[in-house]
Order: sequence, then structure tokens, then C-alpha cells
Amino acid sequence: MNIGKAGADADNQQAVDDLRNAFRYGHNGQSAGTVTVDDDYDPAKYLQVGSGSALSRAVAASPQEQSYIEKAKGIILQSITDNRGGTAQFQVQDDLNKNLLYQRFKNSGLQYPVYDFSVTDANQRALSIAIHQFHGHTIRLKDYKVTGNTFSGTLVFHSYDRFGLDPDDEITNYGFIDWFTLQHFDRFDGKYPPAIAVADVEVPISGSF
Repeated sequence: MNIGKAGADADNQQAVDDLRNAFRYGHNGQSAGTVTVDDDYDPAKYLQVGSGSALSRAVAASPQEQSYIEKAKGIILQSITDNRGGTAQFQVQDDLNKNLLYQRFKNSGLQYPVYDFSVTDANQRALSIAIHQFHGHTIRLKDYKVTGNTFSGTLVFHSYDRFGLDPDDEITNYGFIDWFTLQHFDRFDGKYPPAIAVADVEVPISGSF
């Protein structure tokens, strides 16, 4: 991890350190209870790292996130304009095929940002260690208002990644073997649960119709 963050800026270095500290210290000696593959999500059982801090800033500054946000924002703004300021079309449905943004993103080939290990880009290298690719993602519209034929608000891009190791993962490298043991061995009584990295990026929007 030290090699991975070498040369990166402060936020990207901190993102790696936050993940490493989750590995090193777990719940600081406190039991989080057993974490199993089919658990309902209970935030108390997991380690939250990066929320509203260095990871959010590092992700927001990355070219991948900026490109993703620009394309997503364009699709959202177009839909708001087409619906004369209306936002009901964004209501989340249980059936993915009925979710407007899911379908629009799918049709345009828009996917979550991916951070691949880089020899030449230190920030990219650090982010590839801290998250590589987000596991899930939501977009929320807040402080939205329509005045006459204009609208404004803020898009909140909320991304999260679960760093847990399952039995079928490739745990053949030193470090990963240790991490798997800490997460799963009954002897540790849930003191080293999977880490969930959270990044929130807020983007103002405005337009007219």
C-alpha cells in the first residue's frame, strides 16, 4: 500500500491509509458481531471509511468521475427540460426496466468509473487500491426548485464499495490471506468486518425550458 500511494496527492494517500487502518485496527478491538454473506445490511456491523472526507474529494477530482458526472448530468438535465421542470420520471422502481435513468445510462453505455492500477499516474494507482470500482451507486436531487421556466438544484452522486473477501475470492497473496482470516475466523469475533468505502460528490445544476 505504501508503494501504491507513493507520489499521490494528500487526499488519495489518505484514501489508501483509511482502508489500511480498517485492516489494521478493525473495530478497535470491539466486536461487530458475525458478518455473513446473506446478512441484511446492518451498518453497525461494517466499517465506514471515506464518507465526506478524503476519498470523496479524491473521487471528485478524478478524470473518470468527472467524465461520468458530466455525461450523467447531461442525461438528467435533458430529461428535466423535456418534462418542463418535472422530476417524477426519476422515481425509483423495483423493476429496473422501469427506471428511466437505468435505461438511459444502459443505452448510452454509461458505467461506473473504474480505477485501474497505473505505473505512471500516482493518483490513479492509489484509487485503484482504495476502491478500483464502486459496487453500488445512487443519484439524489436535493434543494430542487422551479421558478417560472427555470430550475436549479444539486445532484448528489453517492457511491459505495464493499471490501469484503468471500471464500471464492483469489486469496493467494500475502496480505489478502491475512485479511480473509481476520474477517472470517471465529476467534476474532467480528472485530475485523468488511470495510465499506463511501464517496459523496455534489454537483449544482440549473437550466431552463
